[in-house]
Amino acid sequence: MQLAVLGIARLVTALCVVLLAVAVVFDSQVERMTSGTVPAESAARVRGELTFRSPLLTVGHNVGDELSTAADAVAYGVGAVEIDVRDIGGELSASHDQPLPFLEEIAFRGPSLSRSWAVASLRSTVLLHFKDHSDAFVRRVADFLVRQPSRRLVIQASSLATLASVKRRIPQAERLLLIFNPAELASVRAHPAVGDVADGLSVQEALVTPAVQQWVRRRGLRLFVWTVNDLARLEQLLRNSVDGVMTENLDLMRLVAAEEQ
Repeated sequence: MQLAVLGIARLVTALCVVLLAVAVVFDSQVERMTSGTVPAESAARVRGELTFRSPLLTVGHNVGDELSTAADAVAYGVGAVEIDVRDIGGELSASHDQPLPFLEEIAFRGPSLSRSWAVASLRSTVLLHFKDHSDAFVRRVADFLVRQPSRRLVIQASSLATLASVKRRIPQAERLLLIFNPAELASVRAHPAVGDVADGLSVQEALVTPAVQQWVRRRGLRLFVWTVNDLARLEQLLRNSVDGVMTENLDLMRLVAAEEQ
């Protein structure tokens, strides 16, 4: 019985591999299907106008992981395209977390970093989210950047060690430490030397309160918040000082861009 179950499981896995391989070769829509976890961009109309103005960088959340989504964000006036960067099979790729890591070299890899950069660099700022963390990976990205036209560059990572490598190898980049949960935020608040490595924090939206914003300012750090798709929440953040927001809402990108003109 166990051998039969094992045989069926192997057959199902083989069929999945074959189907994905066929899609990669033949399906014109494969980039959307195999580009990792790309958020559904939304052109839902934002009702109202900004009543509070403050310098702000709007970042298209993960939009660089798919070329058409990145192009839409640029057309709507986004301040910066976010590109998730991973090393997949020896190639720097624009791809989010892999739902099936053992198939990442067949599917879920997204466009190359160079193709995504070509779209993202239509804006004056590019944000790279490092998904890999080794010093060798940082060196590879640094070698890539040397060959690209100069842009304001923001790099975010979830590891201070990675940011220390970035500081050494890509000194021109602004460095953001990613904060995903309350425990990480508490740890950073207790860390006296975080500002020696990071220029700022990139914090999950639900964690950001006025008190947190005030603490970030007192520490002399910049603050980016993700993911903000609501105008009222954006204005609340602006009133308590924020440097950048990641958003998936195209109309919110357009609205901020219009206010900045």
